[in-house]
Amino acid sequence: MRKMGDKAMKLIKCKECGEAISKKAEQCPKCGAPVEKKTSPFTWIFLGIFIAAFLGILSSEEETKHSTSKVTTSKQTAMQNISIDYSWYKDDLDGSNSLMEADFTISNYSGFEVKDIEITCTHFAKSGTSIDSNTRTIFDVIPARQKVTFKKFSMGPIHPQAASTNCKVTDLKV
Repeated sequence: MRKMGDKAMKLIKCKECGEAISKKAEQCPKCGAPVEKKTSPFTWIFLGIFIAAFLGILSSEEETKHSTSKVTTSKQTAMQNISIDYSWYKDDLDGSNSLMEADFTISNYSGFEVKDIEITCTHFAKSGTSIDSNTRTIFDVIPARQKVTFKKFSMGPIHPQAASTNCKVTDLKV
């Protein structure tokens, strides 16, 4: 190493011509060949951490997709294996406003426990025209392969001209 003042100047050999050149040089002053710079250990460590984090994110996204797929599949299975029987009536409050009440028996034929069962009832006039609908959620649990009856469940206000209704389970949680 040569000394320049108080600072030591680090030299390396040019890979092309063998000339001693500064480690900080971009190219060899004799032949013009580019000087290869060594990557510092800090850079390699940082790169390794970055790659590990990136692979971790990809892995967790794949796990999330897989978990979501499982939930979607179990929910679809539960929705396909649930049935509802009902009887309904109007509870006249003051002669003009009516509330719909129903007795629901929900049968869960799936292998999954279901909860928070959303029921939608569509109401029809005597003419068969759809005139109204109500959606309510029964916040309860129905175990796998069991049926549960909910008596006098309030579906809320109903159109005074409603003559018939069709109720079905429109959503649930597994």
